Amino acid sequence: MGNHVHLVMTTPRADLGDGMRDVLARYARRFNQRHGRSGHLFSERYRMVPIGDDGHLLATIRYVARNPVEAGLASKPGDWTWGSYRAIATGAQPHWVSSEVVLSFFHPMVKRARVLLTQFVETGPSDAPQASVVPGVLRSPSVETLVLLLGVNDGCRAAADLGYSHQRIATVLGVSRPAVTKRLARHRPMSPKSPGTSR
Repeated sequence: MGNHVHLVMTTPRADLGDGMRDVLARYARRFNQRHGRSGHLFSERYRMVPIGDDGHLLATIRYVARNPVEAGLASKPGDWTWGSYRAIATGAQPHWVSSEVVLSFFHPMVKRARVLLTQFVETGPSDAPQASVVPGVLRSPSVETLVLLLGVNDGCRAAADLGYSHQRIATVLGVSRPAVTKRLARHRPMSPKSPGTSR
């Protein structure tokens, strides 16, 4: 991006701050040498957002890939040359970019996983509610994508949790709305009983 970068990464130890300091300081020194500058290159400290679950990870991956498009810097996510999305989607990634974890969410066969990743990132649902990662920019995964990624039962539950109507889910599955309502009721985890009550 023009004034910041997005990185989705893992670290085996709680040393992300040290790593970011080293990487950003090294980059700033080289940039300043190349352009005859001195002083700070980055005006703010990096910001870390822990990713809590698979849905948050998928939403973050989609947001990072689409961010250049939303900022008007590229017409499609795959057109942005400064990110890893195109490399992961085509298989031409550098050795320091890991695609296995990302692709494993979509399909066990790498070729098919790349096709599904591309569909997930580059197509937006028509009636999706706004996701909570970056309000107003990121759109939630479509019902079709959720069902494809998670299976019918978990995909329906995830779609309902994201705010899709039972009618919208039913339309995607090709069933009636009451059938979806029954399916969700049947597969919804039961809440634990309170002490001293019976059901």
